[in-house]
Amino acid sequence: MDYLDYKGYQGTIELQAKKNMIIGKIAFIDDSVSYKGNSRSILKKEFEAAVDRYLEACRRIGKEPNIPIISKDST
Repeated sequence: MDYLDYKGYQGTIELQAKKNMIIGKIAFIDDSVSYKGNSRSILKKEFEAAVDRYLEACRRIGKEPNIPIISKDST
C-alpha cells in the first residue's frame, strides 16, 4: 500500500471510483482524521492540511497529539 508522508505521519490513499474521489485517513494513530480530493496532488495537499489542523487542534485544547504507533517501514 502506498502512503503519503508529512511531519512523521503517514496517510492512506483509497480510490472511491463511484464517487470519482480519492479518500484517506491518517494511519497508525488512535484519533480519526480523514481527507479527500479528486486527484493525487490535491489529496496530498489535503492530507498535509489535515495533519496541520490535527496538530493545531491538539495544541489548542492542550492534548498531546497521537504519535504514529507503527510506520510503514517497521514491518
